[in-house]
Amino acid sequence: MDGKKVLFVGLGFYNYDSAIKATLDEMGYDTVYATSLVDLGVTGKLFKKLCLGAINRRRADKRVWQNILASRTDNDIIFVIKGENLTRRHLEYLKQKNPKARFILYLWDNLGKIHNRDILLPYFDKISSFDPSDCLCHKDFFFRPLFYQKKGSGSASYKYDISFIGEDRPGRYRFLKKVASLLPSDKNVYFRLKSSVLRTVIDKITGHRLCNNLKLPYDEFCQVTDRSKAVLDIVEENQSGLTMRTIEALAMGKHLYTTNREIQNAPYISPSSFTVLDVDKPVLELGKEGGQDAGFYEYYSLRHCLSDILE
Repeated sequence: MDGKKVLFVGLGFYNYDSAIKATLDEMGYDTVYATSLVDLGVTGKLFKKLCLGAINRRRADKRVWQNILASRTDNDIIFVIKGENLTRRHLEYLKQKNPKARFILYLWDNLGKIHNRDILLPYFDKISSFDPSDCLCHKDFFFRPLFYQKKGSGSASYKYDISFIGEDRPGRYRFLKKVASLLPSDKNVYFRLKSSVLRTVIDKITGHRLCNNLKLPYDEFCQVTDRSKAVLDIVEENQSGLTMRTIEALAMGKHLYTTNREIQNAPYISPSSFTVLDVDKPVLELGKEGGQDAGFYEYYSLRHCLSDILE
């Protein structure tokens, strides 16, 4: 890397950006960091509820513009993950101030969910995606799955037979209820669907207790996953890429029960470490083992992931 200067524009999610910057530095890059994700707070959520998205977009644009203006110029690489809230003005400025830079975009979401995709894509020299279906549709995309940060503790002491932690998405609550109804009463289960306050209240009143309106910190997610024998994964609609939580569950040695059939084509994942569930008629046979070979841990490491994206 010879000290190449990188402006890394991250996505501001959990501690992933700091881990990525630290790894880039370890790889020999001279890295500075900015983000295109801004927290608009309570007022932002209110404007969204009131369908006043234009106000949120203007506020986001102003804050991202401040980040871009404060960033270093004359970089060798502009590395952007997802690029949420980046506008044509931001990208034109980055091009102007970094005339020799190679622009690299990594899509950490399926393309259909990236609202500014038509603006983003033409500005980048290389585009990689975690979603194999998007890569099939866009022949100039490079496929690169996500990575893991933590392995399991190696302890054989499990608290939960199966766990699920995730955001409320279309169909997830219904499927989670279906799975919960299939599990024997003697199984210890941890299901936590991050949802709205209203759905959380209704869920508790009806006795399901699957929802929680508070976001679970990353360290607690890791603790719950580490103490689970198996992990449930419910893929989002129109997404085929393996999520971070999926890969980290596999890295922790868990057996994965997933609705994502694409996992059968994923490289270096042991076929015995996962079970694909039918969305309409799921069948769960708990007690299966997880575990991966050395090739998995090399390929899905953060360093290997960044090497593939930036090569």
